[in-house]
Amino acid sequence: MRRMLALALAVLLVLPAAASAQTVIPILGPGGVLAYSNASMTAVNTIADITLFSYQIPAGLIATGTTAGATVPILGTTMTAGALMATPVPLHLRMIGDITTNQGVSGPGTFNLGIGLGASTATITLASAVAPLPNLVQRAAQIDVWISPIATTTATPNTPNSGNTVYLSARLRFDNTQSNGGTVANVASETIINGNVIGTISTQTAPTFTVIWKWSSASQTNNVTFRNRIFKVGD
Repeated sequence: MRRMLALALAVLLVLPAAASAQTVIPILGPGGVLAYSNASMTAVNTIADITLFSYQIPAGLIATGTTAGATVPILGTTMTAGALMATPVPLHLRMIGDITTNQGVSGPGTFNLGIGLGASTATITLASAVAPLPNLVQRAAQIDVWISPIATTTATPNTPNSGNTVYLSARLRFDNTQSNGGTVANVASETIINGNVIGTISTQTAPTFTVIWKWSSASQTNNVTFRNRIFKVGD
């Protein structure tokens, strides 16, 4: 009897291992953290595209099924059972840092900020030729990006290469307050830029999620630095 139990246990242990050999399984940290870094990423004195964040998302975190199914009551409302089981939890990236611009009378030029998720239809040009004020000295800046998978409403879910639908939204906020020698010259004024798109991505391979910054002119005092980045499941 013991030998039969040992054999059955050995089979159970071997079969999942063989099946998971072709599966990418993300390692979640505390609070659902997928990736975290406190290493500074800086775009300064260059007009090149600077990648501030890049992460290859396991397809299982954004692949969706179908919402077709029996309805169930939840919190006084009616939802489909399929909607609960077939849609992964949204993902959230938060980047915190600061921005500095040309000191003196000359303008700092402009900057662009782009968000990409594995395909051209799932991209956001969040900032295009945005001109911050001059004389900014390490003013607070923050980037947030949310990735929300959308399940199909038909009885047939998406296949990996047919295109899964995602709602991609992003926000840049920074303190657009002029400074002079570290002294604030006027009342703080925050600039907020929002963007969103509904796009399609293939989950046949793990899509790459990127955030890219680009200055229009190279200057030692045109400097944006993000000092920590956290990418996690949930908000």
